[in-house]
Amino acid sequence: MSQSNAFLNTLKKINYAFDATNKTIDSESNTNLYNKDFFGKKSYLTVSSQLQLEALCAGLSRVYTLNPSFRAEESKTNRHLACFTHLEYEIAFIDLNQLMDFSEHLVKYVIKNILIDCKSEYDNLNKFVSIGIIDKLKNIINKPFERITYSKAIELIELNKTKILKTYSKEVFDKDISHWGDDLGSYCEKYICDYIYEKPVLVYNYPKDLKSFYMKLNDDNKTVQSCDLLCNQLGELIGSSIREDDYDKLIQRMDDKNMDKSVLQWYTDLRKNSTFSHGGAGLGLDRLVNFCCLMNGNIRDVVPFPVAYGECNY
Repeated sequence: MSQSNAFLNTLKKINYAFDATNKTIDSESNTNLYNKDFFGKKSYLTVSSQLQLEALCAGLSRVYTLNPSFRAEESKTNRHLACFTHLEYEIAFIDLNQLMDFSEHLVKYVIKNILIDCKSEYDNLNKFVSIGIIDKLKNIINKPFERITYSKAIELIELNKTKILKTYSKEVFDKDISHWGDDLGSYCEKYICDYIYEKPVLVYNYPKDLKSFYMKLNDDNKTVQSCDLLCNQLGELIGSSIREDDYDKLIQRMDDKNMDKSVLQWYTDLRKNSTFSHGGAGLGLDRLVNFCCLMNGNIRDVVPFPVAYGECNY
């Protein structure tokens, strides 16, 4: 049997879909197959491959993956999709500053090389679609990204509240202005990049209650070593953090969030049996393409068949 035929036969064996009631259906006959359960237990679409990368990082030091990830956010914005291409990386023996360095260098490396490798495409974009894009991207390469704490970002938002409301008068209301303890609103993020610093900004040390259980707690017991890269016209491009490597602190964080630790025993055992400092990040590749084209932040302009909240046309 040829490899192609074997592959097709394998697909036929596993090609089951799920209807709205979560019953298993044969995709060819469209009949219910109640006696078949492919995994033998409930399974879900992944939001991230991070935890698995952490396990691999323990043996390989530096690892990455490029996979589809999924979000069930009821968010109809111009930068959110239900399914997106996710570049994630994990690095051993790294601190927060080194992690921010890596993310900044990665973005600049991509921009530098696409300006060379895609010169003709950029010449056309520069003339007809995104006027001035080449100079804007070169300016991003040649300047260091700004780095500010979350508390500093909130301070800037409060100081510029009137200007933010005026700049985005048709979309932003007083309730959208972020205060300490809130996640940064998308328009607040864009205002910081577009009008205050006029370049990408790395915001770090977010409140622990805003972030996930695996992020390393700071000495103040209020913030964690997380960092978001915010970009002009776009908002968040990369979310990253140093991971909590202390077993007892990790367990306490899981308890604080009322998590079922039994399903993540394999993960907590990484700290229990041996531990090391490490950190990593997740980058939305579609957002990076959007940013490199300066397409005014609409993710649907750079995704051929977008699937988003309220949209599944393909």
